[in-house]
Amino acid sequence: MTTSPAATDFLDTAEMAALVRTTPATARWWRHVGRGPAFLKPPGTRKALYRRSDILDWLEAGETDPGAVTRPVNAPPPSRGSSRTRSIPEPSRGP
Repeated sequence: MTTSPAATDFLDTAEMAALVRTTPATARWWRHVGRGPAFLKPPGTRKALYRRSDILDWLEAGETDPGAVTRPVNAPPPSRGSSRTRSIPEPSRGP
């Protein structure tokens, strides 16, 4: 039995994860939250399959321009939340 070329264009979760250099668990999470590449599930199965072309398109959509630096390399990261600092209470001294 020979495999048609079209059948080899489909990857399972583990193969997709290996292609994008992540774990199958991360690939499943991406699928769960809708962040990963497009997938399909053949009728009557629980297995997700990915088209190689969809994976490559998804990767290219996330490509960034290396010259588009948004802040200088040595700049501090943006602050989170309030700009106030919390003071540490001084230890109490005995009477």
